[in-house]
Amino acid sequence: MAGGGNGVAPMPVCVADGPPPPEMTYVPNYFAAAWHKDASDAWIVSGYSDEDRAWRAALMACNRVMGSGCTIAARGANGAVAIAMGVEGDLYASTEATRDKAEKDVMKYCQEQNDECVEVRWASATAAHVEVGTQVRDDPSYYGPKGDPHRLWGAIAWADAGPASTSPLASNVWVVGGRASRDKALADALALCQADVKTGCATRLVVSDVFLAVTNGDGILGGVASAGSPELAKKRALDQCRKSYKKCKVTQMLDLREGMARRFDPVAGDKR
Repeated sequence: MAGGGNGVAPMPVCVADGPPPPEMTYVPNYFAAAWHKDASDAWIVSGYSDEDRAWRAALMACNRVMGSGCTIAARGANGAVAIAMGVEGDLYASTEATRDKAEKDVMKYCQEQNDECVEVRWASATAAHVEVGTQVRDDPSYYGPKGDPHRLWGAIAWADAGPASTSPLASNVWVVGGRASRDKALADALALCQADVKTGCATRLVVSDVFLAVTNGDGILGGVASAGSPELAKKRALDQCRKSYKKCKVTQMLDLREGMARRFDPVAGDKR
């Protein structure tokens, strides 16, 4: 009892009579991301109490699909990783303390490389809070491609035939998509154009796993632009077109992952 006085009665005092609470500690949660030069996505693992086991698991997940040649894109503990894709299909990675910071950092890095990105994948790893002396086991989580992640290439060619007034096909573009390699996309786009144009063709863009927007500017070809999403491709194409023309509109939006071989007339809007 606490002593009373000055008109205050004695008060009971509580005293713990059980065991003290257990001492707690934080256990690191290691994560890692792996990628491959021929893949359009990344493989991320988390939930490992050992850094080496985390990056080995990420490489194993990647190599299981790609065969060999995977490398570590990012790794860390108690944080987050974000993967983004640029306008030609290149991948970028960043790690930070939180998802929000990782997403902002990868976009900033993308811009520093003179690229524009869309997010492909992210994952976070939170440290475990356990009782001291507890045996900690790995609790892996996996984040990765659900379908075939091999890059699919597309290319755009058009005629080197001078002003539109001297060539009826000068405002056309020839597009191929869904090719297994960069060289195949390049060769097929040139061959498609050369089948129609005898005066010469040139390839202007070779990309993978992105969308392509074709614009009409004041009644003629306004240009083309690619990006990792239809929205960004449209914005980039219109921004480019408006630098040279007053009236611009997107006449074609293509997913270059799809197998195709077509000629587009941005004026008539036809294709074959």
